[in-house]
Amino acid sequence: MTYSALLTIASLLELPTLLLLLLLVGIALSWTRWSGAGRLIASVSAIALAVFATTPASVWIARQLEDSFPPVVLAEQPAGAIILCEAIHVDLAASRKDSSLTHAAECLTEPASLARRYPGMRLIYVADAISPEARKTQIAAVREFWLSLGIPETQMLLISGSPDPRDNVAQLKAAAPGKDRKGWLLVTSAMNMPRLAYTFASQGLAVTPYPVDYRTGAGANAWFDAQNIKTVAASSRELALGWALRLFGSHIERTADAS
Repeated sequence: MTYSALLTIASLLELPTLLLLLLLVGIALSWTRWSGAGRLIASVSAIALAVFATTPASVWIARQLEDSFPPVVLAEQPAGAIILCEAIHVDLAASRKDSSLTHAAECLTEPASLARRYPGMRLIYVADAISPEARKTQIAAVREFWLSLGIPETQMLLISGSPDPRDNVAQLKAAAPGKDRKGWLLVTSAMNMPRLAYTFASQGLAVTPYPVDYRTGAGANAWFDAQNIKTVAASSRELALGWALRLFGSHIERTADAS
């Protein structure tokens, strides 16, 4: 199995998608001789969808991921920051010719703030879109955005990576010699951090997790929130990807090897 195939499977395992498929299966079965089982499946799926859409249950699941690593308080200047995050809206950036930041903009603004505070640190952005053209768009948008914030280009390293984070770790090892690999921060969305931190550790690249882009609060305002379905979809997808890498990582073909 390739990593791209794993991404597709993980999308199907997003709880809203899975529950909707079960709901359709239940409705279809209700017109057959297994109508009793069909009504049960359809009812349970519909109730579960309603619970995740209208209650803080989705926030509780997401917080298990986001609270995996505490916020970092820096005591000294880091060597640099490695940024892996979907902070650029690729389609808008390509058509509008601007940065077109997504909800994960903090993945770019926080490292830029650190770079101004510590002029000696480097920023390494890894473009991880699926297509090479999309990765070019990500790199161009990030360069222009950081330049607009006053970050000199000599302080940046922009890498065209891969959707497979294991390939990205290999590129990062090549970009930073062994003696230069200490004191690096890994900057990504808090929800994605457990999966990426595990990948970096398993591939032998030591980093300090620096989570940003938190999407959940205490949950008090999550009743009947329109974002609940998106939250549970993203968190369940991350959980599926993380467990798949832990259980079957050695059997998942690297993107670089597949190409």
